[in-house]
Amino acid sequence: MARHLGGTEANASAQIKILLEAGLLECRFEPGQHGLKKISKTKVKRIVIDLK
Repeated sequence: MARHLGGTEANASAQIKILLEAGLLECRFEPGQHGLKKISKTKVKRIVIDLK
């Protein structure tokens, strides 16, 4: 995700943590090449942000 968005892994991890704590994501862990990897899935279909 970080590479795709042009950011750092630390920033992507921090944003995922915020979304998880807000109840917008659910996460599970699976074995990866170097330990565990976190798989995240949205819990909502749509988020609307009105900046009026």
